[in-house]
Amino acid sequence: MSETNPENGVRFTLELLRGAKDGRYRYSGFARKSATEIPLTVDVVVTGEEVAVSASAAEDAGEIGKALAKVAVPLVRTAVRSAVVRGHSVPRQVQRWRDV
Repeated sequence: MSETNPENGVRFTLELLRGAKDGRYRYSGFARKSATEIPLTVDVVVTGEEVAVSASAAEDAGEIGKALAKVAVPLVRTAVRSAVVRGHSVPRQVQRWRDV
């Protein structure tokens, strides 16, 4: 991904890797904070209008990675649930900025 890192806050850029007919999806991407780029993986399970989300950062990302993974969960949950409630496909990409 060629985007520059933000000077303040965090830019989350997650792309849909796979989607299955059983309602399981996986997003992969990065949380970018100043000079740091932290790889994230977000797993989503959709059952009806219920959306369960879990996220993890690369093991070498330390505590900041864990904290940013926690921030990614509601961002992805909101984007996916909004699409599902409207009867749309899950988003292929989730991009958000947060002042964290």
